[in-house]
Amino acid sequence: MDHNKFREEIMPTGSLFPDQVGVPLRMASFKKRLLILGTGKLAVDLSHVIVSRNEWLVNIVGFLDGKAERVGERLVNPGIIGTYDQLTQLVGQHHVDTIVVCLDDRRVMLPVQSLLDCKAMGLNVVDGHHLFEQMSGRLSIDSLRPSALIFSTGFRRRLLSRISKRFL
Repeated sequence: MDHNKFREEIMPTGSLFPDQVGVPLRMASFKKRLLILGTGKLAVDLSHVIVSRNEWLVNIVGFLDGKAERVGERLVNPGIIGTYDQLTQLVGQHHVDTIVVCLDDRRVMLPVQSLLDCKAMGLNVVDGHHLFEQMSGRLSIDSLRPSALIFSTGFRRRLLSRISKRFL
């Protein structure tokens, strides 16, 4: 798990006073605002991990679902704030910094054009499996997809391991 990498990619760092290293910036303007695309198990599990780790530099704005009738439903805190069709509108309305893609079936539901528009606006678009692995140090087995295994960093062989196996 590389929690520092998460902090570099997703969260700003700093201190209120230069001489007090480690004193966090607790101002709301420094919080990264995440919008979670999806409402399945991975989305809920990831939000629980973020909340349980007490990530005070991250604010989960809400979740997006494919069905308009689910808008307003509470999953965690906050709940579902819109649909996939409203992605670009809600990003601007809620000043979102990062979109976390936690869709159950991307082949059917992935709003590619909206995500590309958001990427072009300078927003981070992050895979939910990857972020879950970074935050928790484990894979989300319940919502695991083959693509998550392929792009997972957990299968890299370290240099020392490769060298020692060569000599043994």
